[in-house]
Formats: sequence, C-alpha cells, structure tokens
Amino acid sequence: MAGKNKFLSFKCLLIIATAIFLILAFSILSCQISDAQISAQNSNSNILNTEDMENRENIIKLAKIPETNKYALCDALLNRRSVRDFSGREIEFEKISMLLWAAQGITEKDKGFRTAPSAGALYPLDVFLFNKDGVFKYLPDEHKLLQLRPNDMRNELYKACLSQGSVARADSVIAITAVYERTTGKYGSRGIRYADIEAGHVCQNILLTAVSLELGAVPIGAFEDDKILEIINLSKKYTPIYIIPIGYPVE
Repeated sequence: MAGKNKFLSFKCLLIIATAIFLILAFSILSCQISDAQISAQNSNSNILNTEDMENRENIIKLAKIPETNKYALCDALLNRRSVRDFSGREIEFEKISMLLWAAQGITEKDKGFRTAPSAGALYPLDVFLFNKDGVFKYLPDEHKLLQLRPNDMRNELYKACLSQGSVARADSVIAITAVYERTTGKYGSRGIRYADIEAGHVCQNILLTAVSLELGAVPIGAFEDDKILEIINLSKKYTPIYIIPIGYPVE
C-alpha cells in the first residue's frame, strides 16, 4: 500500500509539473503572437503612409534630432502663445527637421511608435510642409522629406485659408491631414474621433517644439478643404484638419 501511495504522489507531481509547463508555454506563445500582431499593424500603417513614394529621387534627408534641448517642457508650456506676425527670417533646416520629428517622428524603431499617441498604433495622419522650395510630405519611418511639388505654393495656400495674414507671413507652414479609413477599419465610425484627437496631440507637439526653438506658430482650422487637397495634390480620401503657420516672431 505504501508503494502505491508513493506512485500516486509521484503521478500527481508529474501532472502538476506538466500543467505548469503548459501554462508557461502558452504564455510565451501568446506574447509572441501579440508582438507579431503589433508588428503587422505597424507594417500596414507604414505602407499606407508611404504610398506615394514612387519618385525616390525627390526624397530629402532631414537633420539628425539632438538628444537634449535647452528648454524644459514647463518653459515651453508657459511661453506658448498663438503667434500670427512673423519677421520673414528663414527657419534653419535643423529646426524644420525638429518640428517634423515632433509631429510624427519615430521614437521606438522596433515597433514604429511615434511622438504622438495613436489609437491602435494605426497612424491615420500625414504631415506636409510648405516653404519657398515647394510642398513636401514627411516620411516618419525614414525621417526624410518627399518633395511633391517643386514650386512655392504658399500664396495659393494663403488664399485657400481665407486670406489669413499669418499664412502669408509665415516662412513655413505645416498641414496635418487624416485618412479616416485607417482607423475606422478597426474602430468603426468612432475611428473618426480617434483620428481627430490624435491630430490635436500632433498639433500641440508642433506648437510646443516651436516655442522651444524660439519660433512662433498658430493653429488654423478655417480653410477650404478641397483647395488644400488640390494644392497638395491629394485624393478625396484625405481630410485636412490643421494648417499651422510657423516663423520667427516679430521682435
């Protein structure tokens, strides 16, 4: 009888050890599947965000982002104001690079995470730059600019923004657009709200970074959507959300 009890005890221990092994194996497999799903989502998002990259010769490499900045976030918050009058001084290339990175730059390469939070990491927004050299699309994955138009379109943008003087006086203008399909595919109609909320995150990043770079900026929501799309040469699936004139403030 004692031998039988020992056998039963051994059998119980074996069953318990097997159960623990299976639980651990399942947990590891679940984590791997989750990581794979995140990677797949980011991969799909990257394809959507770079769908107009056929003309690779028009891509411009941006300046490297510094690891530190002399301004603290609290200072930027305290000094942020809507600035509509600009001096006409040209913004340095390094500062343009920083503004674009602040808008949608990559902060974790492995997973493609960006400077602004995005529902489901689906990234429905695109960022465009207007300056004297033309119209450009920011490519977050490469931290580069894709030139879409070689002509200065700021006057046309000024007219599309109901002739607001800040657009005409700005050295550079950033436009934020949304492709709602990227979020509504997963979240239904509520995905529109998520994309609009995300645009607010991105805009605030730009405004605070502008302050930290001793620049001024103002967010604009009054413009003719169709004309904005025509100027950038975008299809109707894009929706303009923000126009942000940026420049050195008048001293």
